[in-house]
Amino acid sequence: MLVQNDGAPTGSGKRGAGSTAGGGGKRRRSDGPATSYEDLLGQGGCCLVSGRDGHEYEVEDPRKLRRLLEQRLTLNAELRSSFLEGLQEQLDDAAVLHAALRPMAVTGGAPITGDSFIRVLLNVTALQAEVSGLLLQRLPEFNDAEGEEAPLPALILGQFRWLDHVADPQALNERLLEVLAVCPEHVRRDAITFLPEVATEDKYDAVIDALEGMMGEDGACVLPCIEAFANLCLTTEQQRRVVETVLERLQSAEAEDLPAVARFLLQFAAPGACLNSVVTSLRQSLHFVCASDPRIAVPDRKGKAAVPAEGEGHPEQRMLEALRQAMQLSPAAGDAVVRELRSLQEPEAHRIVDFWLLMALLTLGTERKKAAEAVLQRKFAEGHAQPAWMQKSIAGHERAMLDFFPQLLALAQLLLRSGKEPVREAGAALYCCLFQHFTQHYNQQEVLRTLHSHLGAQVPAEASAALGVLVALARQHTAQLMRYAAFLTNILDYIDGYTDQQVHQVFVVFGELVAGACQAADSGSSGGTGGRSRMEDELMIFVRKQLSSAQGRHRRIGIIGSVALVQRLGAADSSALESESAMGARYREAMTALKDTFDSCKNSPEAFAFLCDELSRSIQRKAIGRRLMGDLHALVACYLEDTFCCFFEEGVPLGPGEKAAQVGMRRLPAELWWNLDGSSTPCALRMLPLLAEELAPGSKSAPLLALFATMRLTALLEEEKAGNLEGVVALLGCPLSLFEQVLASPQQFGQLPPEERRCVLLGLWYALNWCHELVNCFATELTPAGDATGDQTIALKLLGRLRCCCQLEALLDTLLQFAPPLFALPPLGSALDSSPGGLAAGAAAAAPKKAAAKGGKKKGVKFASEDNASDGAGGGESGPAGSGAATSQRTQRTTSGTVSGGAVTQSGAGAAAQAVSAAAAGGSGRIAAERGKQRSLMLPALRVLGVGAAAAQEQPCYAMLPSAAYILADLHGKLKLVLASSKRPSFLGRGRRQQLPPDLADLTPTELLAALAPVLPCIRRHLDAGFNALDQELDEGSMEQHDSDNFWSLVASGSQAEQIQAVADAGLAPLDIPAARAALSPMAAASRVRTLVFDCVRQLLLWPGLSEAGNRPVLRALLAAFHKSGPQAEWDVMQAIKTCATHFMAQLPAMGSDQPTTDSPSHQHACLVILDALATLLDRLNSTGGLWRRTLQLQRVWQRGVRITCAAEAVLQQACLDEDGKDTGGAAWKGRGPLLADVLRLYLCHRQSRGDSVAGVLQAVLDVASDSLTQVTERTTGKDAAEPVEPFPSLSGATLSVWYRVCFEQLQVAFERAVESATGLEKLQGAKMAEAGREVLEPIQMGMKPHRSRPHMQSAAAAFLALLNVIKGQPYRVPLHVQAMKSGGKFLETLLRVLPFWARLFTQPQHQTAFRAMVKDVQMGTRTLQALCSEGKYHKAMAVTSRVPALKRTVERFVFSIKVFLTGAGGGGGIKALLSTLKNRDLAGRDVSSQYVEEDEDMEGEEDGEYDEEMGETQCSEG
Repeated sequence: MLVQNDGAPTGSGKRGAGSTAGGGGKRRRSDGPATSYEDLLGQGGCCLVSGRDGHEYEVEDPRKLRRLLEQRLTLNAELRSSFLEGLQEQLDDAAVLHAALRPMAVTGGAPITGDSFIRVLLNVTALQAEVSGLLLQRLPEFNDAEGEEAPLPALILGQFRWLDHVADPQALNERLLEVLAVCPEHVRRDAITFLPEVATEDKYDAVIDALEGMMGEDGACVLPCIEAFANLCLTTEQQRRVVETVLERLQSAEAEDLPAVARFLLQFAAPGACLNSVVTSLRQSLHFVCASDPRIAVPDRKGKAAVPAEGEGHPEQRMLEALRQAMQLSPAAGDAVVRELRSLQEPEAHRIVDFWLLMALLTLGTERKKAAEAVLQRKFAEGHAQPAWMQKSIAGHERAMLDFFPQLLALAQLLLRSGKEPVREAGAALYCCLFQHFTQHYNQQEVLRTLHSHLGAQVPAEASAALGVLVALARQHTAQLMRYAAFLTNILDYIDGYTDQQVHQVFVVFGELVAGACQAADSGSSGGTGGRSRMEDELMIFVRKQLSSAQGRHRRIGIIGSVALVQRLGAADSSALESESAMGARYREAMTALKDTFDSCKNSPEAFAFLCDELSRSIQRKAIGRRLMGDLHALVACYLEDTFCCFFEEGVPLGPGEKAAQVGMRRLPAELWWNLDGSSTPCALRMLPLLAEELAPGSKSAPLLALFATMRLTALLEEEKAGNLEGVVALLGCPLSLFEQVLASPQQFGQLPPEERRCVLLGLWYALNWCHELVNCFATELTPAGDATGDQTIALKLLGRLRCCCQLEALLDTLLQFAPPLFALPPLGSALDSSPGGLAAGAAAAAPKKAAAKGGKKKGVKFASEDNASDGAGGGESGPAGSGAATSQRTQRTTSGTVSGGAVTQSGAGAAAQAVSAAAAGGSGRIAAERGKQRSLMLPALRVLGVGAAAAQEQPCYAMLPSAAYILADLHGKLKLVLASSKRPSFLGRGRRQQLPPDLADLTPTELLAALAPVLPCIRRHLDAGFNALDQELDEGSMEQHDSDNFWSLVASGSQAEQIQAVADAGLAPLDIPAARAALSPMAAASRVRTLVFDCVRQLLLWPGLSEAGNRPVLRALLAAFHKSGPQAEWDVMQAIKTCATHFMAQLPAMGSDQPTTDSPSHQHACLVILDALATLLDRLNSTGGLWRRTLQLQRVWQRGVRITCAAEAVLQQACLDEDGKDTGGAAWKGRGPLLADVLRLYLCHRQSRGDSVAGVLQAVLDVASDSLTQVTERTTGKDAAEPVEPFPSLSGATLSVWYRVCFEQLQVAFERAVESATGLEKLQGAKMAEAGREVLEPIQMGMKPHRSRPHMQSAAAAFLALLNVIKGQPYRVPLHVQAMKSGGKFLETLLRVLPFWARLFTQPQHQTAFRAMVKDVQMGTRTLQALCSEGKYHKAMAVTSRVPALKRTVERFVFSIKVFLTGAGGGGGIKALLSTLKNRDLAGRDVSSQYVEEDEDMEGEEDGEYDEEMGETQCSEG
């Protein structure tokens, strides 16, 4: 009965279970369908009631109603049909349908299930199909769902979810698909998402077809279709099809749908090619505009845009979140993304989405984070990506990146801590980008807080990079950084541990902030503070405190700070500095402070010198404004003249107070040294009076310490003001007022009192550095060709000053051995620092100590060429970088890299540099240990090489050779440090800046090569002059006459002939001391020039950056210098390289020549390395081309390899003579192990057998091991130990260890190449492998032909056995035993890698024979290794026993692996014959009773856990 809520009967309303009629329904007969429908519902306790709130179904118990309907309708088709008719009539009303779709009200005591009336009917199996069809047919009727609590389509579809069962899912699926075509858009979207719940697996194809059609017709269906696809359990093929379909719609998808599309593609793409294709497509299709793109929306600054719905994020944010979720749910997607991004190697190929993907990976756990960080670090380290990529990915996308701000900050911190400079640069750029684009106070404070963690780092490179970030922020974002200026003063707490360069960076930051505050005050935006802040007050207090300190380190900081502040403030416009503005007031205050600093530093020469040097570096960097330049010139204009110069009166060279000085107990008379201007000189350098003042009892002043820095600053200021050096040119030729020259002779010097000896040594030391500074200042007046821009006499005076340097170094080297006790030369390069930073100071003294520690005192053979170098006592090899003997061992190891074929190692390069240094420095090298304290020669000094080597000069000038050798030695040291540091960073980021002096701390390879390139032709002419002198064996008289006829007469032929001739005579005149005259010997200098030029060329060619595009001009200049016709406009680089190779090949002995040589092995080594470097360079430049060109290139490589091999063999076979012309035998190479190793590597690695390099190397190693190494005597002492072996004089007992090590190393290299080729072919299948076998596989397996060459691997095994057989004849050489164990174990491990390759070939009989022959040789070698283990343990040789456990484990693995291989390959029957029992025997074959040694916990190489030390006594079978 239809009732109202109050229970009163009503005649209106909707149909009820017990009503016959109603106002809202049709009248029915009492025996119609409704009767059956209403009766059944009434029996089930269900009725439809109506009230004020609408209609509602009530039921006593839903379960009872369901059971009743199942019982009555399952078998009664007529009743079921009548029930359905009544149901359809009742549900025609939309309001009743809505009530039927809502949960029913339970009126009885039954539990509430929440089921609706329709859901109860759907759970009845007999009614499910008809009721579902009835409901689905009603879906197209509802076009507008607005205003309803729950839209009817959603309620209808909701009834089908989570049904207990589906009677006919196929029919339901078909009906739903039919209805979708006519449903409204909003209904269709809901229906599509419902499909996966009703579709059966056999209908998935139909569902996919339908959804694909809807995706193509309506773009609004893309998102629900993707959701439906994601909920289907598809097969692999169906999933691939779906992914391809969605991928096709990627370009046309709406922007709002892109996050879901991207998430689906990444999450559901099958691993492999499909997933890789998806990742590639996403990278290419997802485009994001940058902040400057005109298509980007204009910011809504007025707030008129629509307010986004709650929970609706920015599209870019949703895209990032979608990508992150996809990679989190699908690990394969993350792997594919990492692989794809890792493969990108071009900076232009990187997109914004790539960086976003990496950011998403950073949030997905530790493993993903490490992988993403590794990818980023590698990209920046190898140049595959640039910092601009990160900046582009962040700029304009700050809202999306804000969620990843912690990850970005952690990434910047990681990159800045890297040991590689490109990675640190990327980290610095990321810090700047974060500070610039995330402008909230919290974000910027976090950036500064994280950046602060780097400032106290113990790694200088990290702290420098962090300070560089602050410098960039201070210059580019001054106003923003000023808000946090109070926090930046904490940097001053770390400044005591900073280097000078880092201190500069600190004060640059503060200088920019102070200048920015002044500019803000002048513009009126400072709030009335006048631009002064608390930070500025603290800074000035700190600087004054440092300046007043008595410690030199603190005074350095104060000087740097005051100069930096004045420099920044003085960079402003002159009008601003002169006005009453805040900037002008600060500048005047800073200038007053600088004047006070000048006055206070005059009492401390060390501090004054550092102040002058600091100002000089600022002027050279063009960092000082014109106003400040003028103020500085007025400040120091007269100081140099008043303090250090004495002026001559008419006819009186020296005044009464300058003629003598009190030193010790007597007055030393003064004498003028090296007066290049003659009688026209106006002044002299008063060095003797100042020396006397320094050595006076109780004196703490050393005025001459400030002389050199003052001279440099004065010259720079004069040049900047006047444009030339006319105002100070008199100092270039003025004499030096010193003691009498006779006091510098060794005989007289040894008899002087200690104070006078100190005076002589200090005088020579100061005079040497004065000449250095004159060359630095006036070399700028020369062109690269050596011509003076003004007066021709300047070039000759510079030549004279360099010759003075040669003589002074020779005198110092001779006299330092007679120095008074505790005497030390003062450091002049960095006088205010307690640890002078010269070019590797002190390392020259370390080298002899190391040699003595290794083997006691070693006396090598002295060659004629080295004797010539020694005669000058190193006079021509000075300069801070003048000699490799003054470099540390660590620097020597980083001097040069690897040459093709592994020919040259770093240790060999270090030894080469050491040998060159020995040849350059000469005798004892006492002065070499002091070169770190000298004033550095600057790059303009290279121009002096053009004096006497002009292009128009037809004849050589031999008088220029000593000065040329002097500058070349300095250049050699600079190349060694600068190029080596650019190739490989040193440990923990500590670069070459600690080894270079402050003047050269910023020197880069580009700057050095730019200064070197113009003078390369001059260097070649000096080299030719040296060769002429050596080849013609000219005496000094002949060379002087030659120069007088062909050079000096031409130079002095102009209008100033007399003046030029006088300058030349004064510059060429040597001191009347034997050591000084020997230092100017052209013959000795010729040998040094040749050695140094060759090693400089070697360093240039071995530098990897030489072939880069930016350094091609230097390469062309270098090749042109050794080209026959010299530099031309256009010429073939390849032909120039070949010409250079011909030039250096001529310096080596011819193959088969029995002519002995007096050349040093280091000279021949340099020529060989240059040849190999030229060959490598030629291959690098000729690496592209077609098949014909590559074939021709291989032929040329083979020809060049043959030439280098022959040259190296000739060097190894050439007899060497000492200075007396006696054959030195094997002693010639004693102490030159690294050089010999390089020559031997070149001999072996370029060997080829009919174009097969692997076979050639293996055969060469086998021949050397079998024919030569076995002939070396087993004696380790006595004369017999040094006896050479025919036909190699370089092979003897003293060099056997070098030969043995190099042979084993080259064997391992060649064997690994064969194994890599084999393992690469292992992946081929069937016919492909057979096809490859005809071309590539056959040489690897069987060699070219049995009668032509041995198989590769069999040759390697034979060479392995031959090398181990050498050990049997050397029972007392423990280094050989250690090398055999080390290399033998590595050989066995490499052999195990190739067993899978042999397993595929073992079915063929010929391959079985080859394999058994190879294993037989290796097994015999392992017997020797086992004997080494037994003998080493028996004799308790710790160097051997420490390697025994690891070697025995390797041998066991080899034995067991061979057994398993033969058993699995069907050859198990031959195991017993192939592998036999091994007894414990020593190298002589005698049985060893026991191998037991006491356990030693400190034994090197011992592994954790117990190891069977008695393994050799068991019946262990070995291969």
